[in-house]
Amino acid sequence: MEVWEAKQKAIKVLEEKLGEEERAEARRDHHAKRPPRPCGITVHTGVGCPLACAYCYIYDMGFPGSVKPYKLTPLQMAYAIATNPYVAVGAWGTLVAVGSVTEPFLPETREKAVGYMRAIAEYLGNPIQISTKMLPPLELAEVQRGLDVLISVTDLEGRLEPKAPRPVERLMAGAELLKRGISVTLFVRPIVPGVTDRELMRLLTARGKWDSVELSSALCE
Repeated sequence: MEVWEAKQKAIKVLEEKLGEEERAEARRDHHAKRPPRPCGITVHTGVGCPLACAYCYIYDMGFPGSVKPYKLTPLQMAYAIATNPYVAVGAWGTLVAVGSVTEPFLPETREKAVGYMRAIAEYLGNPIQISTKMLPPLELAEVQRGLDVLISVTDLEGRLEPKAPRPVERLMAGAELLKRGISVTLFVRPIVPGVTDRELMRLLTARGKWDSVELSSALCE
């Protein structure tokens, strides 16, 4: 009953802040309808991606090599998720996984990604996780206590991700977030045979050296 009441309260608060057309658009959106995946309810901050990582699947799904920020406003996204019948609202509710068919911290999607997370944290309170191979903004430390940032790395040279920031830069940015109290996880994926598996020990060693100076030194060995 408490879970249901929390969901209805969140919906009501957001309805008061949105116009009729905004509410209707959000309810039509697939974020308001589809069941969560095993990793949670995925949130799209944009559609398409220009990074063209060698292993990326989105182009085979028909998504473009350019990015367009997602159409919903932050309040609309929070409302769509709240009205989704498969989603539980609150601190023990459904995990919200930000990112999917784009990189959330591209210059074109960065502001919207942070806005989505702020709205979800403020109005729903659900646990949030975000995965990125860009440099995560330091303002994430202000979004939510317990926010989990996954730093995606496939290999330490970045050979399969030539348009993304160097892996060492990503890890050093993660180290700075750790200092600010944010949970940061080394997200090794995908495991590419002949590439990632050969570097697992170096990756795990780097994971244990989050200090910027130590980390930079360790990755140059």
